[in-house]
Amino acid sequence: MRKRYAKERNSNEGFNSYLKNYAGFETNLHRKGKRYAFFHTTLCLLALNLVALTRLQNGVTDNLISVAYLT
Repeated sequence: MRKRYAKERNSNEGFNSYLKNYAGFETNLHRKGKRYAFFHTTLCLLALNLVALTRLQNGVTDNLISVAYLT
């Protein structure tokens, strides 16, 4: 049980780190409030989904949310 929890937490922390570093999730918000924070979060996750779809359209099936070699 403890190992499974640790593995899930590790996975979540890795994804959070990716969001902060590559999706602009931890940028300074120009407005305050839950509504704007939710909007910003939604845009970050939408951007990752668009990257994944673009990579799938080009036949890439590994590392779908990686932004390397998109240009």
